[in-house]
Amino acid sequence: MAIKKDKLNEDVLSELYRKYEDSSVSLNAFKSYCTGLIEMSKQPEHPVKRDILRATNKSIIVFKTNNFIMAGHGLGVVK
Repeated sequence: MAIKKDKLNEDVLSELYRKYEDSSVSLNAFKSYCTGLIEMSKQPEHPVKRDILRATNKSIIVFKTNNFIMAGHGLGVVK
């Protein structure tokens, strides 16, 4: 199943996980990348952005960002 045409597509998800797994990407750089993704979406001020900024590790950030992207395609839940 392909993700429908959107700014936050499969390529963005692939890049998200590449940055998550890259140990040279710092926590703050990863936060900036993920909040940038939220800002380029159709809901740039979604509350998940605040959750990402308060997160203390990359696992929480990737979880929140992934759920936000998938929910935008009707495939997940944002909590």
